[in-house]
Amino acid sequence: NTVRFGFYSDGPMVTITSPVYDTTISLNDEIFLVTEVIPNDGSGAITSLDWTCFDGSNKTDNCFPKNTQNPQKSWTSPGTKRIVVVATNNQGKTATDTLQVNVIKDPPTITVDDNEETIDKKVNSKHKFEYTAKDKYGRVKEVGYRCGTGAYTAFAVTKLENPVTDSMEIQLPNNEVANYKC
Repeated sequence: NTVRFGFYSDGPMVTITSPVYDTTISLNDEIFLVTEVIPNDGSGAITSLDWTCFDGSNKTDNCFPKNTQNPQKSWTSPGTKRIVVVATNNQGKTATDTLQVNVIKDPPTITVDDNEETIDKKVNSKHKFEYTAKDKYGRVKEVGYRCGTGAYTAFAVTKLENPVTDSMEIQLPNNEVANYKC
């Protein structure tokens, strides 16, 4: 069976096609908006796309640069967020679409398998660890670690999967260090 429907408007049409309305993401995960716009005035042009973001009762006008069709955004606080886009055509007619996003605190997780409680290795040696990183609501984009003095080493994940299973190699210092930790 095929169902077909349509609608007619002499004003523009705007739709946030991705992500879906009422989507859920974790803190600091970026969402990438895909927006379709039809001017519907014969000119083939939209004169403006204006974005407003709502974080609870706080409103931010122009939360994306004007006329940005496919913006991206992340949030640093949990809660229900709304993004509203208004398209205006050459005749001054407007159309609006809204996206609701639920931002949760559920952070990504990583499990490192070293098969040993304490690892004793020679100075200036390398040690390889297997790991599995996952994010319940997104894709793992980067895995990082800290060793010794707290220096941070990060590397991009080449496989944007969920979960990501791979290995990392750590270079130990070239002299003896008590309580060296990674």
